[in-house]
Amino acid sequence: MKLVILCLLIARTCLGAEQVTLTIQEFEEKFHKVYATVEEEEAAAINLAAKEATINAQNDKFAKGEADFELELEPSDDLSQEDFLSQYAGLILPPENERFNTPEALAHIDNLYRMYNRQDLPELWDSRDPVLTNSPYGWISSVKNQAGCGSCAAFAAAAMAEAALIKAGADQLSTDLSEQWLLNCSPYGSGCIGASPVDYSAWIPTRGVLMHEMDYPYTKPPIANKDDCQDGPYWNPGYKIDNLVGGFDWTDKEIMMQIKEYGSVGMAVTVEDGFDNYKSGVFNCFSGGDPNHAVLAVGWGTDNISGTMVDYWLIKNSWGSSWGENGYIRVKRGTCNTNYYSTVFTAVESPVCSKDSPCGTNEGHCESSDMCQSGTTCGSKNCPVIETCPDCFELFPDQPVPDANCCAASENCKDTWKTKKCIKLKKKGRCSRKKMKNNCKKTCEAC
Repeated sequence: MKLVILCLLIARTCLGAEQVTLTIQEFEEKFHKVYATVEEEEAAAINLAAKEATINAQNDKFAKGEADFELELEPSDDLSQEDFLSQYAGLILPPENERFNTPEALAHIDNLYRMYNRQDLPELWDSRDPVLTNSPYGWISSVKNQAGCGSCAAFAAAAMAEAALIKAGADQLSTDLSEQWLLNCSPYGSGCIGASPVDYSAWIPTRGVLMHEMDYPYTKPPIANKDDCQDGPYWNPGYKIDNLVGGFDWTDKEIMMQIKEYGSVGMAVTVEDGFDNYKSGVFNCFSGGDPNHAVLAVGWGTDNISGTMVDYWLIKNSWGSSWGENGYIRVKRGTCNTNYYSTVFTAVESPVCSKDSPCGTNEGHCESSDMCQSGTTCGSKNCPVIETCPDCFELFPDQPVPDANCCAASENCKDTWKTKKCIKLKKKGRCSRKKMKNNCKKTCEAC
């Protein structure tokens, strides 16, 4: 084994690293870039030259066996570091007075220590691995791309929720939570400007419902608008997120226990120069700056790249599957502030809402169990909005109108309500034909 490593190091040293030397015009052609002004192009050229110098210096070290990771050119390399972080990171740290571990978080960790008291954590763990997880496709959903919006906290929260749902028993291939739902509908967070580590993750367990990516897709180009919240259709994969636990300064062992127990850990990290150009290997932060990006830790391990064993976290990023190692990065443990703040979701079984199996009062968007009539009729498997047609139930509590609370059945509700309301008014002798018509039209418009 040592001979193989030695041979690889010698080969890398002799061959050297390929230099990246694109001009700004070649960069424009390669990545289909268009600049509005000459000044904008000149600024992009300066940024590109700086990035190429960083890439070439690092890759020379890697080729000589003096570094554990290599870099490559990215479409974002015409941006300044400040502009890059605003478009591809977006983590906002909580105020100092909120940076403490709650009694719930401490009790959560104590319980994990009791659970793993007599268990040795493996040297290698990967929640994507079907064998390790004893599941057909592992517990981790596919890599996504926040695409020029500071929405990393939303993507990390959605990825963490997907892992918890899949581990609980949801179908891995179809589990795909909508980040746009989080950005537009959560009252917390600042959309593409950024969010704290818990702005979206603390909101998800309070909803009782979820929205699927197919029903509420991420906008292209990305736009977040709190005034444009789409309410439904809702999605129930048979499980729901029931709790969030977050903590500061968790040890490596505490993070490992939670990854193994819950499938993943939401993690705050520091993105510094070089992180954005990561290609392969085990990345190592050197600056020690504050965390500025939210990601998902899904495993850990140890690798020998430059002749030294390096412990790492396996991290799922949100910059697309063409970035890094198929959308993932391995980060040296103890660097990049990986222990600063972490979160985990727990998930439990959640029966599909229907007339025969209604949601409980105050769960999801149903005001009462009797109002949960939707089943799967509206393309949703959970309770839809109560505002759709609640008066149908008030009018005929003994004979609830089928699908009256269904977001896709408002027209059906209107027609049924109109007919029954008119009949009721006529029986009481309170309407002429003309009055009855006007009353019915007026009362049914709200539905």
